[in-house]
Amino acid sequence: MEDTTAFFNNELVCEDSRLSEAIEKLWKSDLLGSVRPQRGPQPPASNFFRVLVYNFVLADDEALAFPMDKAAVEYQTNRYNKLKLTHNVKKYVDRLSEEGLVHLKKGSRKSRKRTTLRPAGELQQLVSDLKPLAYLISNQLEPIEVRHERRRLDYDDTEHTKAWRETLQRHADLLGAVEVTFRPNGTDAPVTIPSQSLNYRRLFSRGSWDCGGRLYCDSVQALRRRSVQERQTITFDGATTVEPDYSGQHPRILYLLEGTAAADDVDMYSAWSGIELSKKLAGRSTSDRRDLAKFLMLAALNAKTAEDACGAAKKALDNNPPVPKRDARALYKAMLEHHASIAHRFSSDIGIRLQRLDSDIMLLVMAEMTTRGLPCLSVHDSLICRRDDEGVAVGLMHTASMFYLGHPLPVDSQTSPKVERLGLCSDLYAIESKAAREQDIPLGLHRLRQPAAPVSISAREEERQRRASKQRKRREEKERLEWEDAEVL
Repeated sequence: MEDTTAFFNNELVCEDSRLSEAIEKLWKSDLLGSVRPQRGPQPPASNFFRVLVYNFVLADDEALAFPMDKAAVEYQTNRYNKLKLTHNVKKYVDRLSEEGLVHLKKGSRKSRKRTTLRPAGELQQLVSDLKPLAYLISNQLEPIEVRHERRRLDYDDTEHTKAWRETLQRHADLLGAVEVTFRPNGTDAPVTIPSQSLNYRRLFSRGSWDCGGRLYCDSVQALRRRSVQERQTITFDGATTVEPDYSGQHPRILYLLEGTAAADDVDMYSAWSGIELSKKLAGRSTSDRRDLAKFLMLAALNAKTAEDACGAAKKALDNNPPVPKRDARALYKAMLEHHASIAHRFSSDIGIRLQRLDSDIMLLVMAEMTTRGLPCLSVHDSLICRRDDEGVAVGLMHTASMFYLGHPLPVDSQTSPKVERLGLCSDLYAIESKAAREQDIPLGLHRLRQPAAPVSISAREEERQRRASKQRKRREEKERLEWEDAEVL
């Protein structure tokens, strides 16, 4: 495939009038007279032109890979295509190319290259003028997404999906009334994060509500990838923040799954860091080896074999030489011996199921914080909140884990507030407590012990899969016949 860094996204939006008015002005100009439809409704065409400009602005001078296949996911009739774009938008691309407004470089299946676009002429000038406002463009993504084999499945809504969506919307509404800032690279000048960039999504995988489900927010994840220091500069309406997080969450959940609870003061990742290592690792600090041990344990929970886990550990520590395989195996063996009661859970691919449970806990914490009018941001097993709100946040983190697991998980907090269990009162808790009453064990452990069930796909998705299956069989039959003809010749 052609190496491109920008791919067409049909879910970009911008509420700022400066962009919409500038795009509308060009769309209605004489220059685009031959591009606009001569008859029929304008909105589908104008919507496509607007989102195409958004894509060019965010592409930042890179070629934009554009879907030409009629069966492309961007053109499917489902909840992920809010603009209801169809393959017919290709004709507008051709017209823009004919008018010299885009450079069109066609790809093909045979060459395994994608069709790419670049703005030209007046459109290029418009894109250049709008680049300073690129930060105002955001994804209007479906907040609850389920994937399977790199595809997004269209599903039937349930009581829970509606509750998740409503929880995320209320959280977004609360943050919309709060100025969230951070200081990039430790500078003194704070930068405001646009409220539309703080919308969370919940992403499930393997076509099941029981796999994945973690909360993602692009702008917060970007801060997480850049450095912990940048996250520490986040403010809510000028108030400084802290980030309490669960300590050893996944291994502790596994202990509870086996009917025991690890002591709160036990570091789940350091007990085997003192084993004899090769010279390449012996000189590393205790904390460095602990980080490696932590990475290896989490890799093992997400791996299907010990070799996969040890292979991942070879690249575990950034800015350090690769970890010798001998050391990775020694650490892995020590981990199994130290955690003998849960050793059978390692390299069993259970990590994807643990993600559903840890995200259930964090979503409930966010719902409770939102109900109390307290702004927060989630980073998987941690919660960014105002320093003055840390006592409430830690109390809710204890209570939420107690609800799902029957035992509270320890929380590392900056101000070490006295932990007080707080009552849960959100709408999400009302729904989850009803589900919990139907089980004899804590709800989270019950879900973890059940086999992962597939989602109930919508009638549209079922029909799409049926057509795709027929097309695949026809293609395979055609290839078989071509092969037989070649053999005869």
